[in-house]
Amino acid sequence: MGIERERLEEWFLRVLNPGYGYVIENCGRKSTRFGMLTASRLEEHLGLAGGQPQYLAIRPNTKTSWIVLDIDQHRSPHHPDRGEGALEMLVDRCRVIGLNRSLQIRSSFSGGIHLWFPLPEPVDTFQAAVSVKKALLTSGIESGLDAEFYSYQEPSIIELSGGVLEVFPNDKLFGSNYKAIRMPFTGQGNGLFVQGFGVVDEPEVFRAHWEEAAQFNQVVQSKLISEREQDCGPYNWVEEDDNGLLKFIPLNWIAPFSRRCDRRLVSAVKGEGLLEWPPEQSIVSPKSVEDAKYLLQVGWTGRGQTQLLQLAALMVARTEYAEADLIADEVYRLLVAC
Repeated sequence: MGIERERLEEWFLRVLNPGYGYVIENCGRKSTRFGMLTASRLEEHLGLAGGQPQYLAIRPNTKTSWIVLDIDQHRSPHHPDRGEGALEMLVDRCRVIGLNRSLQIRSSFSGGIHLWFPLPEPVDTFQAAVSVKKALLTSGIESGLDAEFYSYQEPSIIELSGGVLEVFPNDKLFGSNYKAIRMPFTGQGNGLFVQGFGVVDEPEVFRAHWEEAAQFNQVVQSKLISEREQDCGPYNWVEEDDNGLLKFIPLNWIAPFSRRCDRRLVSAVKGEGLLEWPPEQSIVSPKSVEDAKYLLQVGWTGRGQTQLLQLAALMVARTEYAEADLIADEVYRLLVAC
């Protein structure tokens, strides 16, 4: 008698290991549910209980077995709609971090992309978040994987911000929650890109691809090169396991990074490339949600726009969420993306 295969919803729950609290959608409005996600609840959201898949966003736990890059279709220069090679530059940077094999998920019918990198074993969530962020933002990496030095100059310097490119898990303030990311196969066009088949929305497919990809990934810890001991060349960590065997742990030594404020908008229309800055700033308060969305798309173009953009962000956030904490989080995300 063969070994019984793990139920799919239980596999999702074990591998993704969501933390406390999750986000659902009801009649187009998103709201938080407190507590731990259960297998029976997850079965419903995956559409395994007989109904249609339903929106579900999860937060990571203290240990994570995944890294996700959220690539916005409308504004990210890394989205494939920007042209040939747009995604490859980002993928090449991920390889230096140790992330070699991703699962490409279409987040919804809007066309955004989530790159899920499965990990072979859980790692500390916050440490992974900080290491990935540092490695993406730096202008140079002395790699612990191949002993090469990688130098990144414009336009290969990566920008992390809401509505462009985001990393999950995110680095967060002490005592705050991690941001929620949509779980794969939870409806509304969410599915896995499979070579030769297009977007597949059957959740069982995810398990096989996940287990195959995980063996190729790791998160190489990022440390500032200024922290390296004086007069010491490049080095990695060496640890001894319970059997007395030595294990080498690679380290990426990175150059300090700076936050850039000058950004150009990217057209949402395939092939149109970068948008020009508008000739003059808008001084008119948004009268509708469409006006608000336009103001947020244009962003800051001069002084005296803070209140207008805050109002625009609040108008847009209220169309998505009903709870005050979620509205506040969305306002913050929208303003950061400007």
